[in-house]
Amino acid sequence: GNLYISNSVIKNNTSGSSGCILQIKDIGNKSVPRISIYNTTFENNYTTKYGGVFFIKDDNKIDDKIIVENCTFKNNKALLGSICHSHSSKSEPRFSNKEDLIAIHGKSAFTTNPTTIKLCSESENIQNIKIDSGDLFNRNITCM
Repeated sequence: GNLYISNSVIKNNTSGSSGCILQIKDIGNKSVPRISIYNTTFENNYTTKYGGVFFIKDDNKIDDKIIVENCTFKNNKALLGSICHSHSSKSEPRFSNKEDLIAIHGKSAFTTNPTTIKLCSESENIQNIKIDSGDLFNRNITCM
């Protein structure tokens, strides 16, 4: 079935893993129910790993299945993605006010893989490479 949450407050939850409120893993070819969350406040939710509120570990496009509209996020915490951590940008839920949330909470509120890239070399000929979570490399990188 489908899940509909509206005009609610979801707060003070903890998870020892990821995705304190919603966790979706390895959907594959299975059908995903529609999850619609409207005008809801998520406050003081905490997880030790990824996605303080939402964690999506799948490569399938789900932004038409998980809709988060006009929601407020306050003091949610995670190692990565205080609001949401998704396996890829295409598997991220649709947030109607994502740009506003990034302006308030910073880019680290939404993370995707890869989360960290570390280049090691003994030569001093290392080029600086900057990539934000969810971005794609615009050139080939060779590791030796």
